[in-house]
Order: sequence, then structure tokens, then C-alpha cells
Amino acid sequence: MKEIDADELDRLFDEASDEFYEYVDLGSAKRDADDQYVSVLLSAALVASIDLAADAEGTDRQTIIERWLIDRAVELDLASAPADDEGSRLD
Repeated sequence: MKEIDADELDRLFDEASDEFYEYVDLGSAKRDADDQYVSVLLSAALVASIDLAADAEGTDRQTIIERWLIDRAVELDLASAPADDEGSRLD
């Protein structure tokens, strides 16, 4: 597998370049066993608003929705706050 620095890999990913796949080993990729898929039908206007919020925070749609849901679950005392700064996992 080829080597590349992180900035260049990020650029290739952001550009959705096929060259990105020359630098990653998808065969060794694994999903957390506790992760679950959830589908939600949203209006185009709401999705556009979510995308604007995600862009403003320098993240993507999936991550911003996950952060918001975690914040709300913690606010309602349904779960504890994430242990790390990523804001991507509930304890």
C-alpha cells in the first residue's frame, strides 16, 4: 500500500478522488459491533439546514446529527456524556 501524509489524504477524500483508495486498506476496516443504522426521512429544507450547521462546525451531516442526539440524550439524563472530545460515542 502506498504512503501519503494526512493533509494530502484528507484532500483526496474531500475531492472524492478515486486515488484515495490507493492509500487505504478497506479489507481491514471494521465497524463497531454496537453501532446501528437508523434511517430518518427529513425534508430537503431541514437537510440543507443541517448541512449548513455541519459546515459551520467543520464536520459532516452524520457527525452533527450524532452530536445533537448525544447532547439531547445527556440533557434528558438518558445517557452519560461521551468520554472523549469527539462527541461520537455514548458511555
